[in-house]
Amino acid sequence: MTWLFSGAEAVECGEAFIAALPDHEFRIPGCLVADATIVEVSSSQLPEPMMTLTIEILLLEEA
Repeated sequence: MTWLFSGAEAVECGEAFIAALPDHEFRIPGCLVADATIVEVSSSQLPEPMMTLTIEILLLEEA
């Protein structure tokens, strides 16, 4: 999935998301998250701060 953070406050939230992702405990009914990885980060400052994250999540169906 790809997420776009637009604006200075949103970019700060995106940076916090990057920092928290490795330790995050996902709760998705019927699924286990086997892996969650940020595969790409791009950013720009003009016309306003923006950051785009591309995230891959490997889900396993619970038996």
